[in-house]
Amino acid sequence: MRGHEDYVRCAATSPSQPDSWLTGSYDHTVKLWDKRSGEVAATLDHGAPVEGCLLLPSGSMAISCGGNRIKVWDVHRPSGGPLAVLSNHQKTVSCISLDGTGTRLLSGSLDHQVKMYDLSTYKVTHSIKYASPVLSVGTTTRNSHLVVGCSDGVLNVRERPVGKDDAVKRPISAIKPGSFAYFARGKNIAPGPTRQNAEVVVSVLQELFRRDAMKSVLSGRNEQTLAPILGFIVRNVTDPKHCTVLVDVAHILTDLYSSVLGMSPAIDNLFERLRRRLQWEIKAQEQYMKLQGAMECIFSASGLE
Repeated sequence: MRGHEDYVRCAATSPSQPDSWLTGSYDHTVKLWDKRSGEVAATLDHGAPVEGCLLLPSGSMAISCGGNRIKVWDVHRPSGGPLAVLSNHQKTVSCISLDGTGTRLLSGSLDHQVKMYDLSTYKVTHSIKYASPVLSVGTTTRNSHLVVGCSDGVLNVRERPVGKDDAVKRPISAIKPGSFAYFARGKNIAPGPTRQNAEVVVSVLQELFRRDAMKSVLSGRNEQTLAPILGFIVRNVTDPKHCTVLVDVAHILTDLYSSVLGMSPAIDNLFERLRRRLQWEIKAQEQYMKLQGAMECIFSASGLE
């Protein structure tokens, strides 16, 4: 079967329509094929060499990736253009896949990032950075593991921690709207503490660095808006996964607000806590290096024997 004018880079089958499949090519097009007739049923112009494509479980919507964009299509209305265009990566999007439930989209890119989108809103819900360009991404059917292949030959496997959200929830009996119980619902429930997802916050900070907007975002803050950022850095700066980014943010905050130290006891306390936390970490790292040196000497001596 012929229809593309350049290399065919990817193909995907339809979960609901076994006679249909999708192909993507370096000729910038995505084509929907009908196996029964052997003809092209629809042609979608992605606008860049296509690296990946897939069909949603319904069979009526397709997703393609190429360049730094991901496009969502209605295959029954190809002339209407894409339903959505996602431009959250900085470099070529090399791969896309659905999660085990078929409700979230995953994308991998040469910018070292893997992003997850909610298909109901097309918004990014998670972002993970890897050490090298991402070439493939996928999840298990139960979403228990995320598997990412990178250009350095490393296959990264992440296991999703089981939390309270995975527990079986008891059904809540419906309350008739307009009744007294409807308006009184929740009055005895005390608000719980809010928790920040450190990976999400750090991903936002990395994005600000890439856009060269970090200094403008952090400048001009008062005590109420500066304290949460400093508190987050103090809590997470010693985490090996986030320390590089948070130390860079701390440097910028020090440059911006060193001249106003002494004017706010709360901010002064946070900067002091940050200083002590970093001093403790530096001393710990020095001890680790000494221990590593001693162990290398022991191993070397045992090898000579």
